[in-house]
Amino acid sequence: MSTLCPSLKQITRNILFICILLTVLLYPTGTARAASFTAGTSYQLEQAIIAANGNGQADTITLTASITLTGTLTAIQSQIIFEGEGYTLNGNNNYRVLHVNSNGDLTVNDLTIVNGSTSHSPGAGIYNAGILTVNNCTFSNNVVTEGNGGGIANAGYGSSITVNNSTFTANRGIRAGAILNFSDNGIVTINHSTFYNNSATTADGGGLRNNGTMTINNSTFTGNQAEIGGGVANINTLTINNSTFTGNQATTTGGGVMNTGTLTIANSTLSGNTATTTGGGVMNTGALTITNSTLSGNTATTTGGGIHSTGTLTINRNIISGNTANAATNPGEEIYIGISPASAVSNYNVLAYSLLSDSEAYYRFIPTTGSDYNATSDANNKSLAEILTTLANNGGPTQTFALPSGSPAIDRAPNNNCTPPSPTNGIDQRGAARNYDVNGTDTDCDSGAVEFRSPTQNCTLSINTPITIENVTFNFSSLGPGPLGCITVEEMGPGANHLISTGTGPDGETLETGNWWYITGDNIGFTTSISLTYNLADADTRVCKWPGGLGGSGWDCGNSLNTSSVAGVSVTRSGITSFSDWTVGQGVGPTAVTLFNINVGSSLPWVSAGLAIGVLAAGLLLTLWQVKIRKQAHG
Repeated sequence: MSTLCPSLKQITRNILFICILLTVLLYPTGTARAASFTAGTSYQLEQAIIAANGNGQADTITLTASITLTGTLTAIQSQIIFEGEGYTLNGNNNYRVLHVNSNGDLTVNDLTIVNGSTSHSPGAGIYNAGILTVNNCTFSNNVVTEGNGGGIANAGYGSSITVNNSTFTANRGIRAGAILNFSDNGIVTINHSTFYNNSATTADGGGLRNNGTMTINNSTFTGNQAEIGGGVANINTLTINNSTFTGNQATTTGGGVMNTGTLTIANSTLSGNTATTTGGGVMNTGALTITNSTLSGNTATTTGGGIHSTGTLTINRNIISGNTANAATNPGEEIYIGISPASAVSNYNVLAYSLLSDSEAYYRFIPTTGSDYNATSDANNKSLAEILTTLANNGGPTQTFALPSGSPAIDRAPNNNCTPPSPTNGIDQRGAARNYDVNGTDTDCDSGAVEFRSPTQNCTLSINTPITIENVTFNFSSLGPGPLGCITVEEMGPGANHLISTGTGPDGETLETGNWWYITGDNIGFTTSISLTYNLADADTRVCKWPGGLGGSGWDCGNSLNTSSVAGVSVTRSGITSFSDWTVGQGVGPTAVTLFNINVGSSLPWVSAGLAIGVLAAGLLLTLWQVKIRKQAHG
């Protein structure tokens, strides 16, 4: 009878057999798996790239220290994720930093790329002929001495680049100081990034030059320089959304933007850009459409301080006011049309201001009667201060011109001009909802980049006395060492999401919850709680602050220790010591588990436990089956 009872040895042998069988089934012989490599020296990085290329999987290379290159690195020829960990990759003023071949797919995270150098070959920082994604990176002082695209060159047939939350500064090339999109079928998308003090030394595109298809969202271009197109030069198809161009310079034409292709600008601001000859804000020889944007304070030495166009021009719901050129000898300080007959369509714009006559403000351009608001001394005689304020932080990721109360831009256009799927998609440059009802009688759309919303200010702050402003409740526990200050709240919804709420929060919160607030205060050293109204509030809701960054990674959503909620009413966060942009984060933690993402190396303890229990159960069942067979054999 003892031979019919399973022994410990027999059970163990069966469990081992199940483990081996699972290993063979899950990982067949010859199947490559994604690998991880680390590098802290130029040699280690070279070896890691070679190994990753040979593995043919989505491998990860993580830097463990800043690296100064001692030679040219092997080109990326497979899918690689490059984790910079905040370190610097230095081209030593002698080498291109990274090269992506047509079969390469490179994602670069949290890395500073500096001092890349080539003579004629484009892309001293990165040359891309495949797929390139750049997240939270800085490109600085990358130089192509006799070629183009100092920071990045997108030069392959059908190659693509996506740049998120990155900074480009002091990069140089003959053309395209920061980024060159070289191929006519190359695709470049830029989100929430900053370009400043980049230069095209003898040609066009101080910040960017686009020969293919390019989209710029929520970005800032400032202090870039070129002979033509100080900020951007566009040869093919370019779309600019919710972005600001300020202080860019062209030694000839197109201080902010030069366009010879098809250019669409929406919800954007151009201010303080200069051109030595024509087109301080924009120089256009192609097809230019500008919608719900603000052009003010741009300068050209001869004509077209705001816009100089010899192509087709369509302008709707803009503010083009306060731009300057040499009106004494050449008319057209605001808008200059250099072809006859003029090719221009305009509706619901606010144009010029009281210090200019019609003949000084426009050349071959006539504002549309009954639609455009002509503010010249010959017409409505409105001062610049009555039309818009100064360039400042008014909430959102870029600087803008807010509207003063009573501005002729308020409710200038019919409601349906700004509702989705219009070019503005129902929001302004900051991400605030359009068609805001200021006077309680209509919800028409404002001209310019910013919708007037009349923020509310409270200057009677006191400790432990809750105050509610535009659906935000404050309860101060301290107000700092100085005198009591003021706080101002501007509710940007409902019906709008912060422009940088495109990802999940740090604990998996959904940030696109239909409202956000811009809060400022002139007091320091305070501590307060903030309660945000939210009709879906529950225990998994958070109060989230945006101090910078892109998507979810840029948000600070607190934790369960400093957060409480009233179900279906509001969520409260305590210990707040500074103000910024705020929104609600809903649904802490992952909402689903995909089994395809689980592997043997998973850190989830229940996965390991489940596998162990499954293997043990399978072993025991096999043993019991073997015992049953033996019993049957013994009759």
